[in-house]
Amino acid sequence: MLKNLFQKKIKVELVDAINSGSFGLVKLSAEQLPASFPTDKETVIHIEGEDWIVDRADPITAEEFIKKGELTLWLKKVLKYDPANIRYSVPTISNELPAFSDNRFFHDFTLTLQEDDWRQQEFLPVAALIAVQLEMEKIESIIFPEDDPDFEEGNGYSAIHARYINRASLNIPWQEFAQLLKVEQQGSLAINGHLGFVQSGFACKTVNHTYYGTMSNENIMELYVDDFDTMDDEINSLLSNYNLLFV
Repeated sequence: MLKNLFQKKIKVELVDAINSGSFGLVKLSAEQLPASFPTDKETVIHIEGEDWIVDRADPITAEEFIKKGELTLWLKKVLKYDPANIRYSVPTISNELPAFSDNRFFHDFTLTLQEDDWRQQEFLPVAALIAVQLEMEKIESIIFPEDDPDFEEGNGYSAIHARYINRASLNIPWQEFAQLLKVEQQGSLAINGHLGFVQSGFACKTVNHTYYGTMSNENIMELYVDDFDTMDDEINSLLSNYNLLFV
């Protein structure tokens, strides 16, 4: 009796979970379907050679849809990618993200970065030059791949390098820095997708640039720039006054 129930054909309506458009109807035996479609975990089913994620089901148990003889499934197609074809939008990222907090130093504005933009243009002590050169060799092999002479930056990168630079504390006095660069606004720092603000983070705006970083005891410990295009007198004065590299 139970075996006959599971051999019963169920009329299944397939609906696109993204735009609610109908894929049509299929008839499946109950044994081709799971015993239930729990709402607290993902269910993948195989229909006509394709894998689909069940976003929602009505009814959700085999007992109900066998009795009713009908089932509606809202589906998302499982996308499969060839790892060889995956491209990255940037050739390098920082090896880690900062900690986050509800507290912030300044309130004029909030600079919100994307994760990939964190530490992309940074100021480092001159003593870090050898470490920077080693990192740049790895990055340049991605930017200028020898095995792809037709490489174009706009099509993305075939690999991505996580930078592991030991960032020695800069210890630049905040008030001195603010006077040197004629800081006009002092703000907080956030990263998209993360609650709160970067712990001990700050952002500031001058006539030419927006800088950001972290502070401790009114000293700048890490320093980055968000909107760099070309070297100018402001950046050069920062490098010369504090004996820094700009990478």
